[in-house]
Amino acid sequence: MLPGGVDGVRLVETLRSQGNRSPVLFLSALSAVDERVKGLKAGGDDYLVKPFAFAELLARVEALGRRPASDAPATRLKVADLELDLLSRTVTRGGRRIDVQPREFRLLEHLMRHAGQVVTRTMLLEKVWDYHFDPQTNVIDVHVSRLRQKLDKGFDRPASPAPPMPTSRGCWPPPAAGAAAPRPASGAARRASCPPRRRRSSTPSRRTRWNSTRCTSRRWCTR
Repeated sequence: MLPGGVDGVRLVETLRSQGNRSPVLFLSALSAVDERVKGLKAGGDDYLVKPFAFAELLARVEALGRRPASDAPATRLKVADLELDLLSRTVTRGGRRIDVQPREFRLLEHLMRHAGQVVTRTMLLEKVWDYHFDPQTNVIDVHVSRLRQKLDKGFDRPASPAPPMPTSRGCWPPPAAGAAAPRPASGAARRASCPPRRRRSSTPSRRTRWNSTRCTSRRWCTR
């Protein structure tokens, strides 16, 4: 019992309920097994019964200090006014719930986890679609555009200041504050921002020239 009639077990339970993960060592004269189990289940990291040797107390305190800090995995992601709850699988913006499909939820989660980083098509295909090859389709563009429409619907401003342009072929820049799903750029803008492709030579090959002429000699005809 602590000063003021406060129960130590109740105090530890209150600290744990508030998210306090500081190490706790119980020093108690209650040596019954039930009492020790009760203290440990309440959130205690160790339990030492009185009387005890000071050397043992010091060893237990040093052991608690050597434990790595336990970082609980994040259950909620937030970028500006956009929030994503990983437990309830819900998306809200400005307190308003937005209904998304499971694939759109995974896409938004990946983009929010990598806020401030460049996201490539390969990354999205592997992490969101579980593809380890390029399907040669516009599936990413379709899902990103649909997700952007859902995030912006009913709001005066879009989730980002302006539609981001691709920085290189198959890449999008990191979403700005409040933007988790970049809008795909138009074809003209995408071609202007991407590096030029190697063009094929306009000169017909020897095989093409042979096939384009009506030759009577089988020696040179490749048809």
